[in-house]
Amino acid sequence: MDKCSISVIVPFYNVEPYFRDCLDSLARQSFTEYELILVDDGSTDHSLQIAEEYARQDSRIRIIIKENEGQGKARNRGREIAKGKYIYFLDSDDYIADHTLQTLYEEAERWNSDLLLFNGSAFCEQGIEDDPNIQGEMAYYRKKGKYPQECCSGAQALLLLREQEEYSCSVCLQFVRSELFRQHEISFPEGIIHEDEYYSFLLFMYSTRVKFLPDTLFFRRYRRESTMTGARGRKSFYGYARTCEWISDWEGRNVLSSLEHRCAREHARMFFQTALYRFYFRLPETERNQIEEGMEALLVLARQKRGWGSGEIFLVSCLWKPYRWVRLHRRRKA
Repeated sequence: MDKCSISVIVPFYNVEPYFRDCLDSLARQSFTEYELILVDDGSTDHSLQIAEEYARQDSRIRIIIKENEGQGKARNRGREIAKGKYIYFLDSDDYIADHTLQTLYEEAERWNSDLLLFNGSAFCEQGIEDDPNIQGEMAYYRKKGKYPQECCSGAQALLLLREQEEYSCSVCLQFVRSELFRQHEISFPEGIIHEDEYYSFLLFMYSTRVKFLPDTLFFRRYRRESTMTGARGRKSFYGYARTCEWISDWEGRNVLSSLEHRCAREHARMFFQTALYRFYFRLPETERNQIEEGMEALLVLARQKRGWGSGEIFLVSCLWKPYRWVRLHRRRKA
């Protein structure tokens, strides 16, 4: 296939029980002018055999086989060979509605969009429905706020989502014009988890035409062993800390409007707070001790950036030792 309208990129790693649901949803698409790039990230179960079975039946499917190096690198490998005018990333344990690609292509063409944002619906495997972490995350797949009927800039879209507390970095809710990747060299960070956070920030900041769609087109499966539901602790701290650093560095290297500066500051501040309160203070002492160097680097950055406009964060970074002692002392008493 020399040219196609859409490149669908699906990295996979040990998803044998769920993979057919994903691939069948793509096979049922009413829109047919797409290529499907399946990236095997070193699976050790029968996932690759399933991919090869589908590839034998459909000439639009290409398979990349690589060693296990994480989802970021797998997505980048798929994007490097993609030929589509638009790019869509789908996770291998999720699936999409039968008319998803048709709707996204027609709307992207109609609005000449860089980025289409749409809704999803999340569901849980049996046995994890009551997990409070999952329940909190599930709400972000369906937007209920008020958004423009016309296209807006990526910075405007990001602030609207943040203000209405409906921001999600899920790449499965994003339909992207591929030219954006070439113009701005956007890629996923490699070697960390939460790699879609910095990628999504860049996508928003470089998009000049963003359109919100009310359609529910994507279905997210929460399972016990998935990356997001299993990824906690030190790796998550480093993922958010690095994202905070990258956003601050990006802001310093680019000539930005006041709105774009505001976006970058607020986003960096969010990642500082998440790294600190969601992960650092919840870690056991032995694990906290292993990330003290990373925490100190984050505090230095917070002081340099004057707390990204937050007096509270600036004070925390300047008075870190007593603040840390009080927080941990209260936690031990509780």
